[in-house]
Amino acid sequence: MMPTVDLYTLRNQLLQSEKYLGDPDLPNKVHWVTEGRRDILVLNDDQENDNQTVDHVQPVVLSTVVRIFDQLFWLTSDAGWKGPTDFTACLHQAKASCVGVRPNEDAGPFQSDFAVIADNTKTLQNLAATPQFEVKVGFASNTNSPAAQLKFRHVLFEELTTEDASEEQLEG
Repeated sequence: MMPTVDLYTLRNQLLQSEKYLGDPDLPNKVHWVTEGRRDILVLNDDQENDNQTVDHVQPVVLSTVVRIFDQLFWLTSDAGWKGPTDFTACLHQAKASCVGVRPNEDAGPFQSDFAVIADNTKTLQNLAATPQFEVKVGFASNTNSPAAQLKFRHVLFEELTTEDASEEQLEG
């Protein structure tokens, strides 16, 4: 039998982590650092990032609880790749994706947190956007409606380095 998870305890642990998208104060705890043409979200009080050059900042890893929307789910082993395109010339460039939406009622506090999650993602996305552009493209969409969605992507293949693997794995 699977252990019962107390969703309220889990939510409190996420809030204490200071990295939960459902925390109403999250936008005040993070900021964007620009590196060339990309922006990296980091914690405000991260001493490591304060002492590092932009090339070595540690991005913050945020947490959220969503329901995976089965009609927008492509986290398959091949990411739905059907052959070369202008964006994905070969399978190793494919990125699996899925869309997260408001959790069901049985998710307890996480269902009501979703409004905050949608607001925070919109705020963070707007902070990183080029000010003169009205249309913002990013991981959040429909954030002004109850049908807000968050897009998640997963890289199927990562290049192995000597730090990650043994010599035979790199040569094989």
